[in-house]
Amino acid sequence: MNKPPTGYYRKLLPEELAHLRLALTNQPMTGVERHAELSASLAEYFDQLEDAHAAYYARGLRTGTMIPVVPLSQISRPGSWAPGELFMKS
Repeated sequence: MNKPPTGYYRKLLPEELAHLRLALTNQPMTGVERHAELSASLAEYFDQLEDAHAAYYARGLRTGTMIPVVPLSQISRPGSWAPGELFMKS
């Protein structure tokens, strides 16, 4: 199983999940909201695909080396600011 190009999973995600990003858990994460509860269902989705790289993502989600996240800039909540955003908008 070879490693796919960076961001290749975005081509595989359905339209309703286009806001999700896959983050590597061994890298520091700032400015994102984690959605670990979606890992199992997302892994099953990748299992059903017939793409050559889908198994790579399914395995990463199952082993915990990848986790679905949503960038905070895409979440509109009152009082929720991305790093530096409050300073830049004030």
